[in-house]
Amino acid sequence: MRAALTIACLLLVGCQQTLPPEFEDCRDEAVAALTAAGMPESNIRRIESAPVRQFFRSRFGDSDDRIVGYSNWVRLYDCEGAIVFEHNRFCRIRYAYTRGDCGEPRQPELRTAP
Repeated sequence: MRAALTIACLLLVGCQQTLPPEFEDCRDEAVAALTAAGMPESNIRRIESAPVRQFFRSRFGDSDDRIVGYSNWVRLYDCEGAIVFEHNRFCRIRYAYTRGDCGEPRQPELRTAP
C-alpha cells in the first residue's frame, strides 16, 4: 500500500517528496528481464519506480523506516496496464506480475498475480 502511495505521489504534479540518497530504482534490471524475454525496449512507454519501505520497531522503543526493496511498474505501448517488478534491496527481482490486459509475460519466472 505504501509503495502504491509513493508511486501515486511521484506522479502528481507539484509533489515535493524527496527520495533518499541511497535510492536506486533498479530500472536497468527490469528492462534487462524484459529484453531477455524477447520484448523490444522500444515497446516500453515508461517505468514508474518507488522504494519499498518497512517500518521497524525495536523492543527498546526505537523505530526506524528502512528501504527493503524497490518496485518498478513498466508501462507498455501495446497494452493497458503494467508489468510490475518487485526487487530486493540489491535490485534482484523477487517476483513479477502483470496488471490490466498486459497478459502473461514471456519469461517463466514472471507470473500473473491472481
